[in-house]
Amino acid sequence: MRIATYNVHGAVGTDGRYDPMRIVSVIRAIDPDILALQEVDTRRPRHGGLDQFELIAAETGLTGVPGGNIRDHTGEYGNALFTRFTVASSRRIDLSVDRREPRGALDVELETPLGDIRVVATHLGLRGAERRVQIDRLIGGLGGVGGRILLLGDLNEWLPGSNRRLRQLTGRFPEGWYGRTWPSRTPVFALDRIYAAPKPYRAESLVWRTEGARSASDHLPFVVTLEW
Repeated sequence: MRIATYNVHGAVGTDGRYDPMRIVSVIRAIDPDILALQEVDTRRPRHGGLDQFELIAAETGLTGVPGGNIRDHTGEYGNALFTRFTVASSRRIDLSVDRREPRGALDVELETPLGDIRVVATHLGLRGAERRVQIDRLIGGLGGVGGRILLLGDLNEWLPGSNRRLRQLTGRFPEGWYGRTWPSRTPVFALDRIYAAPKPYRAESLVWRTEGARSASDHLPFVVTLEW
């Protein structure tokens, strides 16, 4: 099973050009079974009559679950989940902190050949104190971790090692992966991460470092292929 998380930066690339088809090309190359996206922005101009969310679903053939955190009359901005599996249910966990950008997490139940898998996709805030509140709320929203569960997204934790906030997550998830994904041209920081419970039988992780990915967004995709 191939899992990926990708902050698409509203489909604005490192050259400053808005081109959602570059994002589509990167996703097609990854060929994920489960994909979390951050900064999907349907308020931007339509491409071929479709907004970003609709375009990605149409061009990849994946089923999409929207999870915007900011909404106005032109559209919404925030998280999205795409998958080749059947979506059994979905809900949004509110992670917003006063006087900060609205944040949330998508909590989705998938029906797969392995059985049910719960996937939580998120994009945490820029400040450490904000992320501490959000991780507390996220763990509370998860409840008891039972069955197969994935947590993935842009966690905005700048250091690759553990800190108190990340230790809260590793206490709930026996396996986690990260790699340097930002900025995409010269990646230094491991902002994008994937966690799993229970521990997979086998897993391989990689940062998707193609030239197309380097130009499509300011983040590189992070990919884990695992066997439970």
